[in-house]
Amino acid sequence: MPMSIITRHLYLELLRVYGVVSVMLLGLFGFFDLSIQLDDVGQGDYRALDAVMVTVKQLPHRAVELTPFTLLVTVVAALGMMAGRSELVVLRAAGLSPMRIAARVLGFGVLVVMVMLVMQSFVAPPLAQKAQQQRASAMTGGQVADDASFWLRSQDGVVHIGALENAHVPLDIEILEFGDQSTLTRALHAARADIRNQGPWLLRDVTIKRFDSGGQISTQQPTLKWSPTLYARQLAVLDRSPDSLAPLSLYRYIGYLQAHNQDVQPFQIALWQKIALPLTSIAMLLLGIPLVFVNPRGANIGLRIAVATGIGLLAYAMIQAIGNLAFVYALSAPLLMLAPGVLLSLMALLWLRRL
Repeated sequence: MPMSIITRHLYLELLRVYGVVSVMLLGLFGFFDLSIQLDDVGQGDYRALDAVMVTVKQLPHRAVELTPFTLLVTVVAALGMMAGRSELVVLRAAGLSPMRIAARVLGFGVLVVMVMLVMQSFVAPPLAQKAQQQRASAMTGGQVADDASFWLRSQDGVVHIGALENAHVPLDIEILEFGDQSTLTRALHAARADIRNQGPWLLRDVTIKRFDSGGQISTQQPTLKWSPTLYARQLAVLDRSPDSLAPLSLYRYIGYLQAHNQDVQPFQIALWQKIALPLTSIAMLLLGIPLVFVNPRGANIGLRIAVATGIGLLAYAMIQAIGNLAFVYALSAPLLMLAPGVLLSLMALLWLRRL
């Protein structure tokens, strides 16, 4: 049997199972996400349809996050079914060692990871950010025009933000403050703003216009501290979670924070989690192959999938816990985020070599 036919058959089997596993896992985790969103229904203008739309927009991000878990279960289920049909025995008899079969499975994993990297960079971040915008806007009655423009109602006026640089730095800011009888008392325009954690914004290149019975007075200031009077949930439009940013946006924003002597730890952790995702995905894929070849004649497929699911859940929880530890104790993000993928890869390769 030509090798191209073997590879094609193996890829089709893996792709079919990958689709089924992805739908099942996204359905399960999507249900959990939806239940969390439904808890906020009724706040402001947030309705059940909004909760559903927010959950749907977050699914690509969830799919990328679950890639290692999905690949592990896919490999165990697909190869397990092939073992049950004695196809692995036939391949072994034809001279294909577990390592050569693993190489073909690895090729499939690389293709999946490449697709997920594209989603991680170009598809999931904008959809996740739109979900955050829609949620915040519905809860507070503010208006989000599009990705580049925000109209937010503050407690004593209106704030317009023209754009967000690196998805976090407000540009072209207009602040209109009203006094008694809804009369305009002050208007500020700033080229940009540095958002400080739990503190006032630092507006830059500020034009201040004051209005009173005597007319209009304009002044210029290079910087101005301004305490935002936005509602708490409106800040979610600006304070986007690090997970919702693309790797390139995270890298640029980390450089911006470092230049302004601000805390970068949460964003470094998120960046290195994304960088480590391909390594962890390939490691989990390789780890699934020995689980099947321990008994290539076809042991209980359900048991194999259950073991793979347990390993996947344990690895997923471990990665999340490591991220939290790195944040709480200010540990090295690159070292901790890459460690699980490296260790799992070594375990899988050693196990395969013994086979």
